[in-house]
Amino acid sequence: MFKRRVSGVVAVLVLFSFVTPIRAEEKISPRKERLIKELIEVTGVERQAEKTMDMVLAQMERNFSQMMSGFLKGEEREKFEKEGAETVTRFLKRYRELLPKRIDLGQLMEQVYFPLYDKYFTENELKDMIRFYESPTGKKFVKVTPQLTVDVMQKTNELLMPKIMQLVNEIMQEEKERLSKTEESAEKN
Repeated sequence: MFKRRVSGVVAVLVLFSFVTPIRAEEKISPRKERLIKELIEVTGVERQAEKTMDMVLAQMERNFSQMMSGFLKGEEREKFEKEGAETVTRFLKRYRELLPKRIDLGQLMEQVYFPLYDKYFTENELKDMIRFYESPTGKKFVKVTPQLTVDVMQKTNELLMPKIMQLVNEIMQEEKERLSKTEESAEKN
């Protein structure tokens, strides 16, 4: 039972890593493509994505262990605290190691950002954004964004986790009661 739960959670973590490429329906003009590329460079999207991914994975590791400990009881909880946390740590370490070898972030940026920036922004708007990100405030925004993202996630987690855990526990209790009734009904038949 414990191994199945940990395996299920690991599978969920893997699902977070999938990204479906978005294809442009029309060819982007070379001038607009240069502007998008400049915007990506000035915002440091690739570096920010790597930093943010590292911070998010570290936060996921903390949250996962806390969440699992919250709804496992007795022997299962002890076993998770001994083995499960190590499994998650090993998984995330290996994930961090293999992800850059399997995914070309530069290519991913082109597949995702180019068609979306083309879709939502005009050339003039791209120029405005480039000017902003080249300004001191824009540079500061780029610099603090990864930590800001993690801080937002942590604060959201602090506010939501108790409510989520209460909800998970209520649903688990409902399921236990449903299973008990099903077993009682089966025994009577």
